[in-house]
Amino acid sequence: MPLAEADPAEAIRLRDLLQISCAQYAAIIQSGIIPDGASCELLGGVIITKDRSTPGDPLMGHGRRHRLAVRKLIALAARIDTPHRHLQVQLPIELGTGSTPEPDAAVILGRDLDFADRLPGPEPDAFVIEVAESSLDPDRRTKSRIYARAGRCQYILVNLAQNHLEVFSNPVAGQYLPPTVLLASDFVALCLGSAESLTVPAADLLI
Repeated sequence: MPLAEADPAEAIRLRDLLQISCAQYAAIIQSGIIPDGASCELLGGVIITKDRSTPGDPLMGHGRRHRLAVRKLIALAARIDTPHRHLQVQLPIELGTGSTPEPDAAVILGRDLDFADRLPGPEPDAFVIEVAESSLDPDRRTKSRIYARAGRCQYILVNLAQNHLEVFSNPVAGQYLPPTVLLASDFVALCLGSAESLTVPAADLLI
């Protein structure tokens, strides 16, 4: 996210930081300066430490409810994976917009071996999911802008604080419209790419 496109509050915080590209970030990890698997991600050209803390849980560790939500996402893989498509959980994707986020779940078109020497890139017509409790505000604001500018047609925020889904879809001019809020009694159509979708109860993603 270029600084010129950040909202004013973010621009003030970021103006003195050196922005880096996805390739530079990959080189930094490759060099060992940042250990592989460290709790950070590249967002808008800035390396950000991921907030994985929840009240009552150890700092930098996933909270109990976050862990359960991620386990539910993993269970979806059996219904999504094909020889040419798979569900990736808590691993990086390269968006080409100065961002290498690590969403809690993303549909990747291709086989695992297709990405032995590169990160998966954007799949505009497939979903990406973030699970949020303590990180709700940045996931709702910053992440939604990043995914919208990358053209992701569907960004789903699993809001553990209020126990509902916030479904952002079909970005226009790099922005999503206000999200559709789904309760546990509703159904959500997950975009899988290539005009395919999978409709599941929203309860399958909630705790």
